[in-house]
This record gives sequence, structure tokens and C-alpha cells, in this order.
Amino acid sequence: MSPLDLHINDGYLPMVDGTLVYHRGFGDRRTAVKGPKPSLFVSPRVFLRNGSVVASRTYPLKAAVPALGRPTPAAKDPLNPGEFLVRRAHWASFFPDRTLIAETGSTISIRVTNNLTQDHALQFLNAGPAKGHVGTGAIKPGQSKTLTFKAPTEGAYLYCDPGADPADPDADPVQRVLGLFGALLVVNPDSPWLAGVDGPEFERQWLWILQTWIRSGPASPPGRAPWTRTGRPCCPATSRSTGAAATSPWPPPRMRR
Repeated sequence: MSPLDLHINDGYLPMVDGTLVYHRGFGDRRTAVKGPKPSLFVSPRVFLRNGSVVASRTYPLKAAVPALGRPTPAAKDPLNPGEFLVRRAHWASFFPDRTLIAETGSTISIRVTNNLTQDHALQFLNAGPAKGHVGTGAIKPGQSKTLTFKAPTEGAYLYCDPGADPADPDADPVQRVLGLFGALLVVNPDSPWLAGVDGPEFERQWLWILQTWIRSGPASPPGRAPWTRTGRPCCPATSRSTGAAATSPWPPPRMRR
């Protein structure tokens, strides 16, 4: 099995007002910092049980993709006029960039090349034995390392550059804030419409990558709001960034038929 190639790149991305803002990311090819189209994220890839890796924005791979993202119902609900029954085990789910999908029983193999001028790393949080982290360790500028491990149990996991302390990625979140993050979703291909061993069953699922700020030090100065109008904390030394990856099945339990 050939590993999936990821490149640690940096570059500038345009904001809604046209301003260019510096970012970093795990791209699929090497690009220059001042290049017009920096590769700062990877499009979804699927690690299959048979050892192959395929590019796909949807999963299950052979499931139908709803037109315009709107799945047609199976039939009208005879017990609830005006409502409809979902088409079970039929529709594919659509996943965003930065998503890696692995089937249970598969092997995840990734070759990471550091194209920046400082040490960096790739680490999957809670995806190793006993829910420990698994990663490349520090990668020197211009060097590559290959990370290979068995897909963990079903669920959603965060991958990132863990920063200065791989044992505690929350302690130094600056690399993640700059864009060196993504999500790993592990699914069972024998029951791809179940969210875990015991369900629940879903029609489609969404994957969310969240960033939150936790204030862990003294309160804001008297008379000053905790956050400025720019969204920057007024007491940056007392704030920490955390990340999480999670999936959301649809329909929610109380709406299923």
C-alpha cells in the first residue's frame, strides 16, 4: 500500500474583503508561500479495508448522491399527513475538505513532508492504543516521515500539529489556529448508516470541526469586555484554544421514521 502524501505548507488566503491572511495547512502537494494557489488542505480521502486509498467527497462510495443535496423521500408517511418516510440505507453523506475517512480494519499510512523552516508534526488525537495520541514526532525542515497505524474504533478524531508539547496539544494551539488541523472519521463498511456499534441509524451524517476558547486565568480588567470587536481576546495570555471533531446524524432521533 502506498502512503497518502501530505505536505506542510504555508501561504496567503483571501478574506471576503480581499485582504490576504497568512495560513498554514496540510496540503496534497508542495506549494510556495507566495504562490497564487497554496495547497493548505487535502480533499477527502478514504482508506479502504483492501489497502487502497481513494479520493471521494462522499461515503459510502457506491451510495447514491442526492441531487442538490436534497434526498427524495421513500414515500408519504401514512400515519402523519404532510410528512414523509426517509429512504433507509440509500444516500451517501458529503464531507468537507480536511476530512480523512478510514474503514474499520484498514491501515492508515501517511507520508508527511515539512516544507516550512521550523520543525512541525502530524498527530492524531486519541486514535492510538488505549486512546493515546499517535503521530510522526518532529519533522525537520525539508524532511519527510511516514506514519502508519491501524484505524481506531468507529468515531470522529482530530488531527493536527500538536505544537511544542505532543502530550498536551491544548497547551500550544498556535499551529492548529493557523490551519494545521483536520478530521479523521472511522466507519464500519458493514454498517455504514449506523453511528457506532449500537447505532442510531441515520439517513446522512455531517462532520463538524470546532474551535473554542477557554479562559483559564484571571478575569478581564474591570470595565472591559472579555472580547474585542475584532474577536481577539483582550487577555491573550489567559486564553487557550481547543479543537474537536464530531459527526451529526440526520434525521435526529426524535424525527426518524
